[in-house]
Amino acid sequence: MDGEVKEEFDFKVQPNPKAEITQEALEVAGVTKEQILSYPPMGTIFPQFIAMLDKYVDRFNKKDKFFLAGYNNASFDNQFLRAWFLQNGDKYFGSWFWSNSIDVMVLATPYLAAKRTEMENFKQGLQAFAQVVRKRPKHGGEKTTMIIGYRLISEFDPPPLTQPHGLGQCGR
Repeated sequence: MDGEVKEEFDFKVQPNPKAEITQEALEVAGVTKEQILSYPPMGTIFPQFIAMLDKYVDRFNKKDKFFLAGYNNASFDNQFLRAWFLQNGDKYFGSWFWSNSIDVMVLATPYLAAKRTEMENFKQGLQAFAQVVRKRPKHGGEKTTMIIGYRLISEFDPPPLTQPHGLGQCGR
């Protein structure tokens, strides 16, 4: 908050009992079925998560909310976190988080559009624009996070409205 890490957390949560646990998902996360089934259930962790949020945001103040920030988070993290709230009987995700999230991939696109054809991997090219502060481990590891933070390395001038490769002005 305000450029300062206030708290770090590492909540390991047992999957929803109705969830399908695939071998592919286990391999991506670098865990075993036995490991994840040994984690505390959602009903134990969810109140701890809410208590942590409650330290920093007044859920009854419509102007006091978190931005969910991450890389390509609208398609996964945002929906996953919303579903987790509902699975825990809490329909007030919007009391904690703004409806729009900050997606570093979307923010970086205008700055990197002219160089996109030269980049083998957009996410790696993003390293020139933002420094990853926290991320999920690819294979195992101690920290898995639902909220992913990025910090801009430096300020940028706004990108021009016209760029090569189809990014041009509308209405012409």
